[in-house]
Amino acid sequence: MVSQRVFVGNLFQNYDVCLEELLSRFGKFGKCSDGGFEKHNTFAYINMDFDQDADFTKLKQSLNNVKFKGNMLKIDVAKPTWDVRWKAQHE
Repeated sequence: MVSQRVFVGNLFQNYDVCLEELLSRFGKFGKCSDGGFEKHNTFAYINMDFDQDADFTKLKQSLNNVKFKGNMLKIDVAKPTWDVRWKAQHE
């Protein structure tokens, strides 16, 4: 099992509807470990568990730079959360 924090960007239109439908589409590639997206202004994060690294690659190839609900999606590996970065810097 591979855990990955995923960035979803360019969410300018139909924000909530887009994320709701993306949750089910992401479920085809892995399992959401937190129950949903961490929402921000025009982007979101989701913590996913994949059976293997190739599953994230398939997710990215399927949805990155794809027009969805009026948005040109950007899918990538997300930076670690601030608390994870802080902990790593202070150890």
